[in-house]
Amino acid sequence: MASQRGVVYRSKLPLTSSPDEMLVQTQEGDTMERVEETQDMDSVSSEESDSVLSQSQVNFPANLKREMARQKYVPAIDESSAIESSPSKNVSEWSVAEVKEWASCMFTNVSIAENFEKEEIDGKILLSTAVQNVQAMEQLGLDTIGKKGKFVEAIKELSAAGTKLEYPTVDNRLGGKPKGKLTLPDIKSLDPSTKQIYLAVRTRIRRAAEEEFPGDNIPTFRSNPEAKKRLENMVKQLSKTCSITEVDFGEEGIRAHVMSVLNERRRMVTLGHSYRNKRKSSSGDSSSDTEPRLKKSHDDDAASTSTSSCDHSDDVSEEGEIDGKSQFTFTFSFHMYYEILSFCSIRLVLFFQMSSHDC
Repeated sequence: MASQRGVVYRSKLPLTSSPDEMLVQTQEGDTMERVEETQDMDSVSSEESDSVLSQSQVNFPANLKREMARQKYVPAIDESSAIESSPSKNVSEWSVAEVKEWASCMFTNVSIAENFEKEEIDGKILLSTAVQNVQAMEQLGLDTIGKKGKFVEAIKELSAAGTKLEYPTVDNRLGGKPKGKLTLPDIKSLDPSTKQIYLAVRTRIRRAAEEEFPGDNIPTFRSNPEAKKRLENMVKQLSKTCSITEVDFGEEGIRAHVMSVLNERRRMVTLGHSYRNKRKSSSGDSSSDTEPRLKKSHDDDAASTSTSSCDHSDDVSEEGEIDGKSQFTFTFSFHMYYEILSFCSIRLVLFFQMSSHDC
């Protein structure tokens, strides 16, 4: 089977060319070079090429990584159509067919690429914010957090490579990868889709931490190997579904957020808040309960029965005092009802006696 030839474009870089690359033409004042590459499609699979590309990017500079990513994303075209194509053609000028080809190479999923074609996504729409929200990405078939994050990161790479504009990221703002979870200014600077994904991931991490370490007895991890092992296992498990590569939010950030959640809960417990179920089914549970309560002792409570204390356990005010007004009202109403009933009964007996006497 004959080899397939394609045409790609890349910025001028220091030549580190291989024997397979050939410089064809350079226009004066043009910042792009046209490079023809020949690849035997029978001998190299797409998975192997992706593996080689990822290995070759380990120690490359950031600008070279961006350019190599652009070479990977730019769709190959036939030599017959290369004459009509301008070397300076940027991403915003892509047709729907070229965007479909890019999506096919990006996600290696035919159905996702067909969704891009079905929704008539061209280069200009691809770079706009119309497709960078959660609802639009799910409509295109990007139904996982990983696919959404990969798509947002790819759009940033295409924007930087196609229009020569540098977008501020967490890395270049902080001068390196962030340590731990993102700060409030970092979150505010994210684009809407990435911010929504990050907040959803943070909520999932909080729920996982509360399920793994429930109640008020929050363990410490410095001198507790068993609890530390549980923490590490949970972080590794969460990193499989909660990592966000575009903001470098991985195991370190997940661990920092888990510790922040647990520290906040531990602080609230020391202030008297309880994460346990306060309603008890018996007096023994109430007497043996050692969790902090925001209530003061009363002399009247000592004389009340355990059943009464259970029935009125929810009548606790902000200061922790039992509201005795409702109890007094209930007692007074009961006595009044009893007195009225007794009075009516006596009058009724007297009435019957007088009636029988007259007869």
